[in-house]
Amino acid sequence: MSGQTNTSTPYRRGVVQVEETAARSALYRLLSLGFLYPEAENLVRLRSGIEEAVACLEFLGYSRILPTLHSAREALPPTCEVLERLYLKTWGHTISSECSPYEMEYGSAHIFQKSHGLADIAGFYRAFGLKISSQARERQDHLSMELEFMHFLTWKEAYALKQGHDDEKITLCRQAQAKFLAEHLSWLSLFVQRLSQKVEGSFFAIWGQLAEGFLSLEAQAMGVTFQKPKLAQEEAQEEAQDEECGSCPYTPGEDGSIDPRRLL
Repeated sequence: MSGQTNTSTPYRRGVVQVEETAARSALYRLLSLGFLYPEAENLVRLRSGIEEAVACLEFLGYSRILPTLHSAREALPPTCEVLERLYLKTWGHTISSECSPYEMEYGSAHIFQKSHGLADIAGFYRAFGLKISSQARERQDHLSMELEFMHFLTWKEAYALKQGHDDEKITLCRQAQAKFLAEHLSWLSLFVQRLSQKVEGSFFAIWGQLAEGFLSLEAQAMGVTFQKPKLAQEEAQEEAQDEECGSCPYTPGEDGSIDPRRLL
C-alpha cells in the first residue's frame, strides 16, 4: 500500500495553490491539538482554530465535513477542567486497548513489529530534520504527533511553493505526505469506531469523526487507498488460532492432502 501523487506536470505557482496548501496545513495542526492532553492554552487555540477551519474547509471544497466541525464546536467543553475530565474518562492515565490513540496498538501484535513500526515513524521525522522533544508526553506514534507531522509536511510544501523552489523539492513533500498517510494513518477508521463506542456523542468522539472525514478527503485527493487494520490483540488471537490449526493432524498439506501419519 503506497501513496501516489500526480507529479507529471509542473506545479501551479499561483497564490491560490499556496493558500490551498496552507489551509490543509492549518487543518492538520488543528486536528492535532484536539488529541493532545488538555491545557488551557490549547483550549483557546482550539476555539479560535475551529472558527478559522470553517473558511479553510470551504476554500478547499471540503464542505461535506462542515456539519461535523459544527458539532465538535458545540460539544467542546467550556473549561479546560471539564475537557480534562473527559480526556481521562476516555483514555485514562495509561494506554487503553479500547480506543488507543497509538498507531502501534493496531495491527502490530509482536514486540519486534512495534519496534520496527516506531523506528519507521522516527525515520520519517528524522528525514525532515525533526525529532521528538524530551519534554513531549507522547511517543512518536500518538495520533497528535502523526497529524502534527502532516501539518509540518504541508507547511513545508506551502513554503516551497511561495519561495519558488524547484519541482523536485515540492514533489518530495507531496510524496512524503502520501506515503505517511497511507502507511501510518490508515488505522484511524478503527480508532474512531472504538472511540465512538466508548464515548459516543462526546467532543473526542466527534473530533475523531472530523479527523477521519478530513483524512478521507485528503487520501482521495492524493490517490491513497486506506487498508483497514486490526487491533493488535485481535491480530495476536488470529495468529494463535492459525498456529493451533497448523498443528492439527486434520489440517491439509500444501497439496491439499492429509498425512495419515499425523493421525496416529
